[in-house]
Amino acid sequence: MSAAGFIANQCRASSSAQISFGVALAFFYYSFLITAGSFDLFHTAPREIVSGVVFNNMLSHLLQGDFAIDPDAIRQEAFVKDGKTYTYFGVGLALLRLPLLPFKNFATIDITPLSVVVATCIAAYFKCASLLLIKRLGNESPMQTALYGLLVISVLIGGPQIQFLKAVIYQEVLCWAMALSSAFIYVALRGLFLPSRFSTRVLVALACLAGLALLTRVTAGIGLYVALGLLLLSLGTRAYWPARSVPGPAIRHDGDGRSSILQWLLSRQVILPGLILVFFAALVATVNYGRWGNPLVFMDMHFNPIMMETGRIAVIDQYGEFNIRRLPLAVIYFFFPINLFLHGPFGGLPFDDFPRAYFDSIEPPLSSFLVTDPATLLLAMTFVVALVQNRVPAGLDRRHVTGLLIGFSAPIFFILTYFFLAFRFRGEFYLPLEFAAILGFYVLSRSLDGTSRYTTWRFEKILRYSVIIGIAASHVMLVYYKATEWA
Repeated sequence: MSAAGFIANQCRASSSAQISFGVALAFFYYSFLITAGSFDLFHTAPREIVSGVVFNNMLSHLLQGDFAIDPDAIRQEAFVKDGKTYTYFGVGLALLRLPLLPFKNFATIDITPLSVVVATCIAAYFKCASLLLIKRLGNESPMQTALYGLLVISVLIGGPQIQFLKAVIYQEVLCWAMALSSAFIYVALRGLFLPSRFSTRVLVALACLAGLALLTRVTAGIGLYVALGLLLLSLGTRAYWPARSVPGPAIRHDGDGRSSILQWLLSRQVILPGLILVFFAALVATVNYGRWGNPLVFMDMHFNPIMMETGRIAVIDQYGEFNIRRLPLAVIYFFFPINLFLHGPFGGLPFDDFPRAYFDSIEPPLSSFLVTDPATLLLAMTFVVALVQNRVPAGLDRRHVTGLLIGFSAPIFFILTYFFLAFRFRGEFYLPLEFAAILGFYVLSRSLDGTSRYTTWRFEKILRYSVIIGIAASHVMLVYYKATEWA
């Protein structure tokens, strides 16, 4: 190995070690925030709405071949069918608790705070690793290094890594879904940029992550399934329309496009990830059938006693669990909640009786991505503009990227049309936003050399203030979230 190569490898190792060290420090900071300084990551106290040992109880039942759950564990989120109690939570986090089985007090060990912190650290690590991957692709410059440093700081002590540090089961599910999604983005970026491109190993890894996400949170899983499906479709279309100057897995053209596509469909690159996706989907379908008697039903609110006894089920009976008419107010809730801030969640100027009619509840705290994640939005917009204007740097396949973005955005449609609005649902938006933001960093890294010093300085200044605002707002929202009671 040459001296230059040795030095380059040492620099890469050093950068990776710095990320690991930063995430290790973040672990203690996240632990401090989620426990309000006590560092007690193991709760045993009962929760009002849902017990902290839901997944422990679920695992105990699953090991006996039973899909039910004890009423004392699930409490207000109980679904009663044929005299037995069930839950809609996925089994992924129950399986995560398998290492706890040897402990005598397994049934009462509440690791929810620890689980949230670990999931948040995993998400932070893969986001930083994605930024580092992009940084290594370009010609490193002082400006690129400065932008990279800003974005890493933003990841570690801002955004969803801070806002969602609340020790509740609902948040644990979402944090693990975001961790798996962040890992999926990192692997997808390796497929987009590294020489091996979307090899069989990369596609298998993506399929495993999508399957685990489906076991954990169905909306996130659907997003990753759609993204991987569209990616495979995009890879297959290269048999008909090969992308110019974009390297990738070779598809031999023998003059018959249909034959080439058939070869692609029968190749290991399709069959292996396809089998993995089918395997995890079959697991989820088995759980659904065991709970509801229908493999395609993930939750039936008509089995929830509280929804039925209080009459809240009327919203679903009249407008359904998902309704496109809810989309405008949902967009306001997530991005522009000025009206809701001024008049409360069930009152407003253009929307007076509408929320009461179409939504079961609009849960505080109210927030906006424009305040908590301005840097992410700025970079995401940078990439989307480049994509629309066909200014994406050479070497990046626009079809692959577009397919992934469409898949990542699929869960947002479900959230914006759902009968319930909650702060934690914001987590579904970060998958496409952060993917586009990372690619926005790539676009900037490639265009810095051809941009005037004043323009780059001004953009760096705007981004710096955006990061500061986002970090401050994220901490404010965490305090607000912790002080907010459930709807």
